Amino acid sequence: MSKLRPAFAYGTSANRDDLNDYLLSRGFYRWDDATETDTDMALLPDRRPVLHRQLAWAEATDFEDHGMQRPTEVPQTFVADQLSSLGPDVAWQAAVVGLMLERVGSVHIVGSADGDLEEWFKSQTANEGWKPIYRRMDVLRDLDQAKGVLPQGDQPTDVRWLPTTIIRTWSTACDRAQTLRDAGQPFGAIANTLAVEGFSNRHERVTWYPMLAREAYEAGQ
Repeated sequence: MSKLRPAFAYGTSANRDDLNDYLLSRGFYRWDDATETDTDMALLPDRRPVLHRQLAWAEATDFEDHGMQRPTEVPQTFVADQLSSLGPDVAWQAAVVGLMLERVGSVHIVGSADGDLEEWFKSQTANEGWKPIYRRMDVLRDLDQAKGVLPQGDQPTDVRWLPTTIIRTWSTACDRAQTLRDAGQPFGAIANTLAVEGFSNRHERVTWYPMLAREAYEAGQ
């Protein structure tokens, strides 16, 4: 698996494997490996902790908003497993899509024939449709609660140090490889899992092959 690009990934726990397959097939890994619980997924989008994290990071990594070109080492894509995961109705779904388009630049839905959702968002905001959508976007822009997940005082140039849900170093990759191998996975599948979950290899790159997965497993014994 060649070097992957980071992406914001969002979906239900039931669709995690399908979302991972989609990410891998398009050369992405999870920037933040967090999945909303079923309980939190039942909340409105403005109350979901994982979505808050991703919206906060999307704001912090919005280099273009700070007059700079967006570098490749920060996410330029938001991928969701399905539109219904983004909210209970079209207005909420469009609000999340619109804010991510604004901050990240590209939004994709697994299995969607439409590709990027920019045109879909434009169609939803046509005529009077923009009113409920923009009101919800304003609600989602209020990130006071989500700001707590970001380091205090960091500037956009420091985004490489943004925390994630787990420390995905070579050491933790070895532990993860051990767990996956003990569960009976072959090294090819282990390499794919380590890649899409964003673990770094011994050279500090998110690049994994079966041989590297074997090395990680053996180092973890």
